[in-house]
Amino acid sequence: KNIKGLVTYLKGTTPKEGFYQSKVVKKRQDFSGRSTITPDPKLGAREIGVPKAVAYGMYKPFLIREFKNQGYSAEDAEKEIKNKTMKADEKLKQVAERRPVLYNRAPSLHRFSIMAAMPKLHDGKDLRINPLYLKNFNAD
Repeated sequence: KNIKGLVTYLKGTTPKEGFYQSKVVKKRQDFSGRSTITPDPKLGAREIGVPKAVAYGMYKPFLIREFKNQGYSAEDAEKEIKNKTMKADEKLKQVAERRPVLYNRAPSLHRFSIMAAMPKLHDGKDLRINPLYLKNFNAD
């Protein structure tokens, strides 16, 4: 009989096919955003202008955690974020102040193509970086 036990189900037939590997480890974590790059001389060297719409997508899990810590349910937190209420805006600003953004321009040929900066939220659709970094990212 070809009956699989619990251990076989968890372990899998090969190391890449087990429950832990396929369901837990390979779960997609999509905290990324795409946009056009524009220069903004008002930004500091360690700042990047991130659109609020992109920031809501990137920081959504962290925003839900903040709302849950205040006693909201996950569904209520999702509604607050989806409706972009004043509370959600405040939480987004708080979370963005503590978490830097990694940014790069494809193709990333070496590790120096990836940089970190603190986000400055703005309305709009473009990523804004200091003009000093335009040449580095081939963003002309």
